Amino acid sequence: MELHITNGITLPYLSFASFQLDLERGFGPDEFHNRFSEEYILTETLGTHTGCAPSVLCCITGNNLDYVTRTFLCYTFAYDLPNVTWQYMGGKDYNKLWRKLYQFGYATKDVEVLTFWENVPHPVTVKDKDTRITVYRKKSNSHTIAAVCDLGNSRRKIEVDISGLNYKNVQVSNWETGKKYSVSPSGTIILDLPRRDFILLEICGK
Repeated sequence: MELHITNGITLPYLSFASFQLDLERGFGPDEFHNRFSEEYILTETLGTHTGCAPSVLCCITGNNLDYVTRTFLCYTFAYDLPNVTWQYMGGKDYNKLWRKLYQFGYATKDVEVLTFWENVPHPVTVKDKDTRITVYRKKSNSHTIAAVCDLGNSRRKIEVDISGLNYKNVQVSNWETGKKYSVSPSGTIILDLPRRDFILLEICGK
């Protein structure tokens, strides 16, 4: 059962549900980073207090649909929010990229999902305080997708450390564009991370 929580968790009621539906507030043309804070998402939306799987509502309008949709995608990758009910569909990238992630094996036993807020060793890290990374790692081979997401407010260079994957002969590329990245001997990559956007890294090794 899915309960619509209307931006307020009521624990006794949600104990009967499997999914909780959130993020109705703030529909329109605004960037998603301006709609909800990280504290709000972590405390309420993710369902960690209720035991419910998170599901979210989204409505994007205005003359900049593709860009605002990418700010929403940035949030869905940063917090691993795959369940979306659209009130008004945004730009083209949403379905394309989540479909690609499912084809990679997302939601199957072969793909492990590691989010930044979990207290587990994270194989892909960054020191930049406004960057969040979610890792989708295959168990059957040395193949990982890392969503590197900007929750800040500026374009900047960041250093991502992938040494925790322990891949040999590692190759890294942009999963959307195919651009190749150089990996340092210590296992780091320099990225030019766009403002309020994301980069999907495809990391392959042996």
